[in-house]
Parts: sequence; C-alpha cells; structure tokens
Amino acid sequence: MFAICAKCVLLAALLAQASLPSAAAEDKAKAKVLLQEGLSFNRQREHAQALEKFQAAYAAYPSPKLWFNIGQVQLTLDHPVEAIEAFEKFLALVPDAQPEDKKVAKSTVAQLGKKLGRLQIKCETTGAEVVINGKSVGRVPMQGPLWATPGSHQVTITHEGSATVTENVEMRAGATALVVIRLVPISAAAPAAPPPSSEANPTLGMAITSPDATGAAAQVAPAKATASQAAGRPISVGETVESQAAGPTPAPFSNVPPAPPVATPAALDLSAQPAPAEGQSRSQPVYKTWWFWTGATVVVAGAATTIFLLTDKGSSNVPGTPLGNHGVFQ
Repeated sequence: MFAICAKCVLLAALLAQASLPSAAAEDKAKAKVLLQEGLSFNRQREHAQALEKFQAAYAAYPSPKLWFNIGQVQLTLDHPVEAIEAFEKFLALVPDAQPEDKKVAKSTVAQLGKKLGRLQIKCETTGAEVVINGKSVGRVPMQGPLWATPGSHQVTITHEGSATVTENVEMRAGATALVVIRLVPISAAAPAAPPPSSEANPTLGMAITSPDATGAAAQVAPAKATASQAAGRPISVGETVESQAAGPTPAPFSNVPPAPPVATPAALDLSAQPAPAEGQSRSQPVYKTWWFWTGATVVVAGAATTIFLLTDKGSSNVPGTPLGNHGVFQ
C-alpha cells in the first residue's frame, strides 16, 4: 500500500514538471506573436498600437529584453520619464545584451537625464501608496529616486487609518528634490475648529481704519441697511442694520465695559473763595461789616474823652500831689 502511494506521488510530480515547460512555451510563443505585431505597427508609424502590443507581450512572457522595444516607442511618443525608466530596466536586467543595443540605451539615458529631474520621497509609514499627478508610482519604501519632468508636481501619500498628505514640488532639470512626508493617524488628528459666527465676530458693525497712500489714517464707515433689507439674507462683515423699532440703537460692543477716563489735575486758583456749606450764606470780611465800624467809632470816642479829662487841670478843684490826681477819692 505504501509503495502504491509513493508511485502516485512520483507520477504526479513528473506530470507537473512536464506541464511547466509546456505552459512556459505557450506563453513565450504568444509573446513572440505580440512582439511581431508590435514591430509591424511601429514600422507603420502607429506607435500607440505598437506600445500596446509590446506591453501585452511582456505581460504574457516577462522577458527583460522587451524593455528595449518599450523604451524606443515611449521615446517616440514623447514620454521621456517612461522611456528612461524602460532603458534603465533593460540595462540592469540584460547584462548580456547586444553591444549596439546597450550603446543606444546608455546614450538615451544620458541625454534624458540632463532634461529631467529626480524626485526622492521619504516616509516612515511602510506600505503607504505614493501618487504623483494622480498616477500611482509604488508604495513606501521606494526603491530609489523617481524621474520627473521640470515644473510643478503634486505628490500624494495615502495609507489606511492615516490622513492623506499632499505636497506640491517644483522640479528642475538635472536636480534632485527631496520630499519628506510624515503621516498622522486619523484618531490623533486634532478636531477642526467651528466656523466663527456673526455674533462673535468683533468686526461686525465696527469702523475700520487703514493707512492711505500718504500714510494718514482713512476711516471706512460700515455699510448700513434697514431691518427689512437685511431680512432673508446673511449680514456681511462691516455691515450694520438700522432698526425701525422705537428706542435708541444699542452701541457696538455694549457688553464691553468702557475704559475709565484719565484724571486730569485741575489748576489751583488762589483767588477763589471756598464755597459756603449747605444752609449757610457766604460771609463778608469783618472790616466790611457795619458793626465793626460802629464799635471802632465808640472805642475811639471813649479814648478821646478819657485823654481830655486826664489832661484838663484848669477847671478842677482837686489838689495835685506828687502821687498824681486823687480827686476822684474825695
């Protein structure tokens, strides 16, 4: 029983080995037919059809020698990037190619390299897809720099679970541009800020000042509209609406407290008199009152009378003494 099983396995292996060359031979034969059709189209200057046949032949039987034919047609169709990539693959994969073909391929690569730039892309996310100008060119990590025509190019890198990143790159002939892109997971991305509303917009209804050509500040008055005109449409920034209802129109920024006024020191007036207290009249100076002059007159008159009596000796009968006049004690 064991011997029978072993013979069956051996027979299956032999049949598989016999079928592999048969399938490869069929694919190779199909590729040869497609190659001949492509060469025929190329001789007829139908280069687009020739390119399709060469690419189909490579898909049927991926012989690296076909890259030479593909490169020639791409160059004729004015596809320099695709042409130089095809000739580079031919030189790398067919070391034993005919000397004449190798010479043509090397010369073409050298000439195209002076007219093209090289784009080197670096990204830490393995497996991210690289798209240039809407065309997928591979996944990270890239095998090497990519050829690109001079001018502006859009590089987009996408990966599942990460936010897509797009960069614009300006390429120059004969130069290499390095693009480093870091993908951020969608869960770690910051939420977008809500759009500002007209109520929170501080410029609504506010006059704007801007310097004119001479350097002076020019006032730009806000546009005005009535409430009926403003109904049914959004209010633009810098527009105020005049209400037709009774009552004063609230001033802009009514919810903001006004700034305290700056105190200015008043000049000291020495000639001013203090204001009288409430309930009291302003008093006049003492020397301007009637009772001051009346009292002064009485005092002066009394003093004059006393001097006269003390100095009058002729009419008095009182004897004088060395001690003075004591007649008042008699």
